[in-house]
Amino acid sequence: MIELLIEDPRGNMITHQLGEGRHTLGKSPNSDVILMDPYVSRYHADFLVTPTGMFIIDMNSKNGIWSEGKRVKKILKINHGVIFTLGKLQLQTRIPRYKLYVREGRKPINTPFEDDDGLLSSEQIDKALMKDLPKLTV
Repeated sequence: MIELLIEDPRGNMITHQLGEGRHTLGKSPNSDVILMDPYVSRYHADFLVTPTGMFIIDMNSKNGIWSEGKRVKKILKINHGVIFTLGKLQLQTRIPRYKLYVREGRKPINTPFEDDDGLLSSEQIDKALMKDLPKLTV
């Protein structure tokens, strides 16, 4: 479980507690985490929480994802405390101080993380992401 902190340009902050699985981020009311910013796409990114790490995947958004002044090409492994930007919003993760309400994510289906037999395990997803990480990151 992680806590996702979202800060707007005025300094207003909101947090979401996310459990293991895939969470969609965007302006759409169907998104798991709704981001109200004019520079955020309806389906801007997927946030993947696995037992071994967290990843943010750009879903071909117009304005992209930024981290440390560089645009993320496709996927970024997130470490706690690293700030990344979607539109004008700054996002950051941390270990939750309290367990309030945890939104469990969906299994990563209809993604490139499927094989012929069905879904890959979270360990196989981590290996696939880490294998391509140097080519796909910032």
